[in-house]
Amino acid sequence: NSQNNGYYGGEDNAQKHLAAYFRSHAASHYKQTRNALHGSHFSTSFSPYLAHGALSPQQVLRALNEYESQYGSNESTYWIYFELLWREYFHWYSQLH
Repeated sequence: NSQNNGYYGGEDNAQKHLAAYFRSHAASHYKQTRNALHGSHFSTSFSPYLAHGALSPQQVLRALNEYESQYGSNESTYWIYFELLWREYFHWYSQLH
């Protein structure tokens, strides 16, 4: 039930979440908060949208690149990129096996 977990499906909601995440500047401190279990923007929370195809890795990367060009890159923004690559690697690897 989406009311219990805070996720609302669909591409429009995925795009809203993507925009809100970067607008909040949470990307600038992602590395310090990414392993927390609760709180506001402790992780990107892109996974359900990526898993269901409501958000593409390319869309996340484009938004990340725009954020970095506007506010600069740091270790946290690199980790978003790195973990997106890691997720994609295992997604496609699992398709082969």
